[in-house]
Amino acid sequence: MLSVPATLWQWVALVCAVAVGVLFVTEIRRWLGGWVLVTHKQKAIRICLVVLIETLLAMVYLGLRQQGVGDPIRELIYWSICVTIGLVILILALLDLLATSRGYSRLRQRVIRETLRENGDKR
Repeated sequence: MLSVPATLWQWVALVCAVAVGVLFVTEIRRWLGGWVLVTHKQKAIRICLVVLIETLLAMVYLGLRQQGVGDPIRELIYWSICVTIGLVILILALLDLLATSRGYSRLRQRVIRETLRENGDKR
């Protein structure tokens, strides 16, 4: 049973988990509304990011509750898993950033070509 967070870091983890959930719901609404141009690959990356971020925040919340109670080796393994998840999150975020950058670059090039075509330039 979860009780009220005892430390500041637990409160931070809890607030961040709720914020990420709200942002993800907003993102899904934008996808369904057709307001955002994202590829299927980007959607998959973003879903994985949300799942991993929520997992990491839950692990931080629960890990802080058990810190100093158990075996130091188990704690080391636990926090190493948290760090690994954090690194995977960073890598996925960079992949999403690259995909977004490429998409906007292609869109910009298409707009320039169409503008030149409308003005009679044959490039």
